[in-house]
Amino acid sequence: MAVIARRRRLEKLKRHIEKLEQTAPSPAAGAAPVCALGPVTFGLGACHEIRAADYRDAPAAQGFSLALAGRIVRETGKPALWVGAAFEAFHAGHAYGGGLAGFGLHADDVIFVYPHTVKETLWAAEEAARSPRIGVVLIELMKPHKLLDLTATRRLQLAAEASGATPILMRCGEACASAARTRWRVAPAMSAADEYDAKASGNPRWRVEVERRRAGGRGRWVLEWNYERRELFEAAAHRGRHFAAMADGPPETAQAVA
Repeated sequence: MAVIARRRRLEKLKRHIEKLEQTAPSPAAGAAPVCALGPVTFGLGACHEIRAADYRDAPAAQGFSLALAGRIVRETGKPALWVGAAFEAFHAGHAYGGGLAGFGLHADDVIFVYPHTVKETLWAAEEAARSPRIGVVLIELMKPHKLLDLTATRRLQLAAEASGATPILMRCGEACASAARTRWRVAPAMSAADEYDAKASGNPRWRVEVERRRAGGRGRWVLEWNYERRELFEAAAHRGRHFAAMADGPPETAQAVA
C-alpha cells in the first residue's frame, strides 16, 4: 500500500509541474528567437518533441525533424548533432548523406554520436544542448524508456535555455509527460504528384499536428517539403485521382480504408 501511495503522490506532483509550466513559461521564453518554416513557427533555444504514433510513422517524424534541423543550421550557422542509442542505429540504420542533402544538410554539418545505452544517450544529448557552439541536437529515442521522463526533458529544456541550442527529441509511442516547449505529432501523407511523371512520387508530405504548446494554441496541416527550394509549405489537395478523398481526409479515415 505504501508503494501505491508513493506512486499516486508522484503522479500528482508530475501533473502539478505540467500545470505550472503551461501557465508560467520560463523567463527566457519571451526573449528566444523564432524560426519560421512555412506555416510552422518554433522557438530556438528550447526543447521540442516530434512524436510518431507508432514505428510505421517513425520515418516521417525523422524527415520532419531533419527539415527543421536544416533550417536551424542555415539560420544559426552552427552544426547539428545527431545522438541516438547504438542498438537502434544497428537495427534501423544510419542517416544517409544523400538524404541529408535533400533537407539542406551537408555531411560536414552533422556530428553523429551513438552511445551504447539510453542513459549515455541522454547524457550526451544534455551535454550537447549545453554547448553554445551547437545549433540543433537531434535526439533519436524511438523506443519508450523509463529514463526518458519528465525529469530528462526538463534537463534538456534548461540546457537549451542556457546555451541557445535547440534539442529536437524524436520519440515513438503514446504521449508522455514532457517539459518540451512544443510537442508535434507527425505521420506520413500521400506524396505530391511529380510534375514530369504522373506515375512517379513527388515531394514528400506529412500530416503534422501541434499536440501541446506551452504558450497555447494548436494547429493541424498537411505539409509538403520541396527538395529544390528547401521549403516547407501547406500542401494543396490532390486533384484528378480516384483516391483523393482518402488521401486528403483525416488520418483516421486513411487508416480505416487501409
